[in-house]
Amino acid sequence: MQHSFPGRAIAAFLLMAILTAHYATGALFLLFPKRPRPLEAFNQLIDGLLADHIGRPVTIALLVLLTLALPLLVHRRSVTYVDNINWQ
Repeated sequence: MQHSFPGRAIAAFLLMAILTAHYATGALFLLFPKRPRPLEAFNQLIDGLLADHIGRPVTIALLVLLTLALPLLVHRRSVTYVDNINWQ
């Protein structure tokens, strides 16, 4: 039985963790002299879709939940894919 390396799951976790930390604290804005437009768009998108309706603390909690759940789903899918290849 072949096992897959959890590279995509690690990448998903790191991306979600960075975006969640940025949304909660605005930390990525400190790295740039001007505010990058993609980060501004990300904040506006999350604010418009979620925070305006369910509140900022619940939005941050949802992002934390996605930070933990998304890598598990990505890894599970890749393991299932590798197992399916091995059976054929």
